[in-house]
Amino acid sequence: LDPATGRAEATLDIELENASPSSGLPAYVIGPYLPMSRPTEAGDNRLFLSIYTRWEMTGATLGSEPLLLESAEELDRRVYSALLDIPAGTTAEVRVTLRGRYAGAPGYQLDVLRQPTVRPDEMTMSVTLEGGARITETTGGLEPSGRAATAAFPVDQARRLQLAYEG
Repeated sequence: LDPATGRAEATLDIELENASPSSGLPAYVIGPYLPMSRPTEAGDNRLFLSIYTRWEMTGATLGSEPLLLESAEELDRRVYSALLDIPAGTTAEVRVTLRGRYAGAPGYQLDVLRQPTVRPDEMTMSVTLEGGARITETTGGLEPSGRAATAAFPVDQARRLQLAYEG
């Protein structure tokens, strides 16, 4: 975050793990399922990834390859989405870069919403201030350290993380 200009740049790293087995269970449990335009293998996880943000996406990759995300407007935000297949026993790494402006009092706020899952998602985040600004207060689990604040937690409930600064 740059308090002098109100500009922000963000990198969102998403790790999607598919711990499903590719054998040893009936097809009605692990697939493959009915014929589709994009066939799957036993244990594949086909998911629709959506990222909601007020900011503009400047790039996206899946592993080391460029990732094309659809863009739309929903819930007063931009939503960037893609249909992904993650083979059994593998992890996919998605990186999305964003930029934008933030408004309001000197501070930053991030709302993290819970998605119903068998195991809660895990989230790690950090916010770093540019220039001479200093953190004056944090809430929601953010721990300040110099010009940065970090948090790590299971996403088992909705959470609002806030950071106030001066300078």
